[in-house]
Amino acid sequence: MGKRIYLLTGATGNLGSNITRVLVSQGETLRALVRNPEKARLPKE
Repeated sequence: MGKRIYLLTGATGNLGSNITRVLVSQGETLRALVRNPEKARLPKE
């Protein structure tokens, strides 16, 4: 089985941003769904 890719909705919200930080710090791959990509402060690939 291949590597997991997580899909996270609400990635810029309070809970979603914390989950995003944890997954990235663990070296996980994720896709983030956000309302406004220009305002999203997500880690780069």
